[in-house]
Amino acid sequence: MHIIVATTASNLNDKKKEEIREELKQAMSSGVAVLSSGIEVRVLDVDSRDTLEVKALVGK
Repeated sequence: MHIIVATTASNLNDKKKEEIREELKQAMSSGVAVLSSGIEVRVLDVDSRDTLEVKALVGK
């Protein structure tokens, strides 16, 4: 299973977050994503990992 993780240092409103989610969903089928600069995307292949590191994101 692959998990897509998108991160940014910018504060995003709910509308922008949803736009990014939709773009990444489309990218899963097309293989292409067009995102704003400053957004880092990683794909985690959890099937091949021996251990899973868990991090909790806590809001301010």
